[in-house]
Amino acid sequence: MNPGEHSFFTQLLGSVLDAAKYPKVQLERALGPIMYKFMEPLMTALLHEDVRMVAPEFPIRCSENNKQSSNIDWLMYAPGTQRLVFVELKTNINAYRSEQAKSYAEVQCEVEAKSAQHLQDFVCLLQSDSKSEKYDLLHSQLSEIDDWSAVKELLVVYLAPGDRPVRFQPACTSVSNNPNPKCLPWQWHSFADLPAALPQGHSPWADMWPALPAALLQVD
Repeated sequence: MNPGEHSFFTQLLGSVLDAAKYPKVQLERALGPIMYKFMEPLMTALLHEDVRMVAPEFPIRCSENNKQSSNIDWLMYAPGTQRLVFVELKTNINAYRSEQAKSYAEVQCEVEAKSAQHLQDFVCLLQSDSKSEKYDLLHSQLSEIDDWSAVKELLVVYLAPGDRPVRFQPACTSVSNNPNPKCLPWQWHSFADLPAALPQGHSPWADMWPALPAALLQVD
């Protein structure tokens, strides 16, 4: 990375943070595409295993009675443990919503009691009903996981400022074939805890990474 590229990236982050001082600017939306470029090496470093991107803004079904969905910021996959990883970015501690967390807990419960097959099925349903090339692209990303029915673990990870809320992980709800599912403990990684550097070779932009946690500390 040449000095000009580093200077531009640092100034870009500064502009994003400056813009976020205005009332209607949503910092998460501005930072999301930038964070996306670093998510694989970052999550690999935080979870101490190989973690791969499946898709950003991955839809999860809100109700069995309709096709409405909410979206997780990033769906990732750890092939070594056959584990899905939900990654949620928050830039304001007050943005943590118990309703959203409850929906993630319900998905986690179903995955660990049955499998992740229903997540794949829902994307297939959305693709079949839509003529959008965006859903075709999302559907193509499903092949990152060879067998969704074999995936029976889901980890939820928050990247956020400050300390985690006291009541962070909702109780894992029971499902028909497993009244007492044992769900993986969720993880909360404060911006202050993010690594100062990423391993070289894991990302072509690893040299740019140090500027990002430095910028996030202004939010923390």
